[in-house]
Amino acid sequence: TCTGLVVLTSPKVDSRSGLMDLLGRRNIEHIVQTVFTPTTSVQGAWQEAVAQSSARLSTATRGDVITFDKESGLALRVLYPPAGDTTGEAPIVLQLEYDGTSVLLASNMSEQDETRLLALSTGDELKSDVLMVGRHGSDGATTPRFIAAVQPRVAAISVGAGNRTNDPSPEVLQRLIDAGAKIYRTDQNGEVGLTLKNGGITITLSR
Repeated sequence: TCTGLVVLTSPKVDSRSGLMDLLGRRNIEHIVQTVFTPTTSVQGAWQEAVAQSSARLSTATRGDVITFDKESGLALRVLYPPAGDTTGEAPIVLQLEYDGTSVLLASNMSEQDETRLLALSTGDELKSDVLMVGRHGSDGATTPRFIAAVQPRVAAISVGAGNRTNDPSPEVLQRLIDAGAKIYRTDQNGEVGLTLKNGGITITLSR
């Protein structure tokens, strides 16, 4: 089975280890990640696995645009990290644009990352119809300023039922409600599917 694109949005070890299995089972054409120096055995194994695969590897920097030959109207814009960031800790934040609708993928942004992104952004750049809430909706991110800049109509939270950290945070949920966003959670709604067409959003839920 072939997968066209994989984006390693977070440099965290658990994110990387999850993709190790995918890399072994699928033929991946293109892998996008941030710049990092391996400091763990998992990160080292990841680099070795990528090198042995046939995938094209590239790093993501703010301003990059990923397009798709078979879907001319689809684009992934890299909003974060900024150019020159070599910490290896910054997540990749993407904004998907298709058919007049936009989805912001907040990844693993911390409050500090959100502050940096807000400082870099101009006008309504962050405004998106859908916000894929970062960090499973945990406290310490998805700040009021960030939500105000995104102005989402829909907020989707990927989170496991009965998780140890009790995510999503009630404070984050209230911020999203106050902003007028309709919230969907995988722990309560099951799989949340988004269909973007003619400027509209169709939500499909399945358990």
